[in-house]
Amino acid sequence: MKFSGMIRLVVWFALVVWCGPALAQVGSLGAAEERGPSHGWVVLDSERGAVLVHVPPRDAGAGHGPAEPGTARRVRLLNEQPDAMVAVGDRLYLFFPHGATAEGPVRRVLSLRAVPSGIDGLWSDVPRGLLDPVPSLPTADRIVGATAAGGWVWVLTRGPGVVGLWRLDQDGWTSMELPPVPAEPVGLALVGFGDGVLVASRDDSGTAAWSIGGADAAWEPIELADWAPFWEARWRAGFGAGVVTLAPAVAGGSVVWSLSPGGSWRLGEMEDSAGVPVLLPSSGRLVVLRAGQDGTIESRELSVITGRTVFDGARAPPVAMPANEFRLIVLVVLLTGAAALFVIIRPGSERSWGVPEGWALADPGRRLLASIVDVLLVAWIVAPAFGVSARQVITLEVLIHPSEAWLAIPATLVGGWVGMSVWEALLGLTPGKAVLGVRVFRARAGVPVRVTLFWCLVRNAVKWLLPPVAAAAMLDPQGRHRGDVTAGAVVVVRARGAEVDPG
Repeated sequence: MKFSGMIRLVVWFALVVWCGPALAQVGSLGAAEERGPSHGWVVLDSERGAVLVHVPPRDAGAGHGPAEPGTARRVRLLNEQPDAMVAVGDRLYLFFPHGATAEGPVRRVLSLRAVPSGIDGLWSDVPRGLLDPVPSLPTADRIVGATAAGGWVWVLTRGPGVVGLWRLDQDGWTSMELPPVPAEPVGLALVGFGDGVLVASRDDSGTAAWSIGGADAAWEPIELADWAPFWEARWRAGFGAGVVTLAPAVAGGSVVWSLSPGGSWRLGEMEDSAGVPVLLPSSGRLVVLRAGQDGTIESRELSVITGRTVFDGARAPPVAMPANEFRLIVLVVLLTGAAALFVIIRPGSERSWGVPEGWALADPGRRLLASIVDVLLVAWIVAPAFGVSARQVITLEVLIHPSEAWLAIPATLVGGWVGMSVWEALLGLTPGKAVLGVRVFRARAGVPVRVTLFWCLVRNAVKWLLPPVAAAAMLDPQGRHRGDVTAGAVVVVRARGAEVDPG
């Protein structure tokens, strides 16, 4: 393979590493997948008004890793409090108070979508700062319940003497046929149930409930093992072929119940009943959020499978590094740039140099590939010590971590400087140079002579600690950067037709 082709491969590799997350973000704007990782949204009251909060998935999906328990992020302030919200996959639908149109009263529906930023733990939204319009719900009746099931949005409404069920699909809203629900029930509820929904009504004679599955399925009667926690609940949500509820406790607080036709289970209690709950079905987590005193978001996270408390407290969302660390990095970058500029424009002091017998100057493409191999190797060794991956170091993702993970970058540079200098002094090569057939010798004609450790350190100080200077070798007619010139070194490959020295 020609090395011009290798350079093109390197460019494509860089595009995939740097732009891959962005391409994944664009690709995620297709149809929402309900079967994928579950997102949650709640609205919390704050001093500034209603705040929309996003709860990222606790399990990994396309383009993102799992969020840590307790993670929640503020999305934006809402001008009005929505009457209902429904999440389908990574898309959120918000239902606002009704208005009038030429066709009659409607409820306006707006939408937004959560997309991965390409950095684990950080999310963004589309459209930015706006909400997408969705076909309006063609009724002004009060929303009793709203849920997602089968990839559709379901809404149960109640007006004077009438109950309606609506389903949103690609063609808009469809009025669905209801089971025999009383016109004026004492209680009325809608929850997701399996691949469909469950509609329950209560009157003086008791509770009647029906469920429906796919698009062509018929309503079937269903019974839960215990209806008392269902009707007493201040919140309920479907989980598989069951229902999770938050019901008031006798001594205060809330009790978490898991209800199904096969039985009812008391999963646990929560002392505070003021939080706003949301269910993440794909990971089986119930998350209860509330606004903290200092602007934080406090949460309690419970497994609805085992009842175990996974998290209880407040977790700071992933943010950029503190201001003092940011200033330090900016200062280092400025000093590095100034030093690089000084070294580049300063004329070299080497008067004459040569290439060892049987060797030829290495072309820039081969040297670049060898350097990439060395950098990846050093990052792979250094990154675990800072709790990050080599990819996060190479892509500079560590700069946005709230911890001191950004120190992995200077550690990689210093480690590469010292480690590769020792390799070159002892063997005349580094792992990357060994792969690409490149060697480092004294810039003298005749028998090849290795560079001493001191001058290897000098040469690699320019290469690793002043990368712009090393990059200038790509444009130098002689293919040598200032580190090579200062150390009196030359990077070579075996000349064509030269005999291979067995030693």
